[in-house]
Amino acid sequence: MVPADVLMQEIDGESVLLDLRTETYFGLDEVGTLLFRALKEQGTLAAAVDAGLAAFEVERDELARDLLDLVEALAAQGLVVVEP
Repeated sequence: MVPADVLMQEIDGESVLLDLRTETYFGLDEVGTLLFRALKEQGTLAAAVDAGLAAFEVERDELARDLLDLVEALAAQGLVVVEP
């Protein structure tokens, strides 16, 4: 789901993503950082939702919608690849 040439650097709970192919940077807040890390490590949307639910007091549906919005934004920049 996350290409090997996309690097993540965490700074004070937030992170910066760098696509080495295009030199594109993308910033993530604390929630985005946690969700992206779960996507990168576990590779599924379900795992990212579970990680978010474990870390934050939020409704599953709201978190799932926010995650889909994040994935769409990252996919538009080539920072994640959505597989059917």
